[in-house]
Amino acid sequence: MFRSIISWFKNKRSGNEMPEQHSQLNNKQVERVEVLKEVIVDMPDFQGMTKTDLDIYARGVGLKLDKRNKKDTMINDIKNHLTKEN
Repeated sequence: MFRSIISWFKNKRSGNEMPEQHSQLNNKQVERVEVLKEVIVDMPDFQGMTKTDLDIYARGVGLKLDKRNKKDTMINDIKNHLTKEN
């Protein structure tokens, strides 16, 4: 092991690189994989939540709601925001 390390240092200092390492790297094939982004969002029971719960949930998904609105309006705002993201 020490001999291989010493020879590696000698090759680095002289500017020569170890050809067996490059041949191993060149022989490896890289497989390109296409990843499809599909996000399925499970909608919680918004009707069972309070307005404060809706506000906390909305902030968690990146939406700021006005708690002065009606609960149904807040729910519609959340649903619209979630469908725009997908």
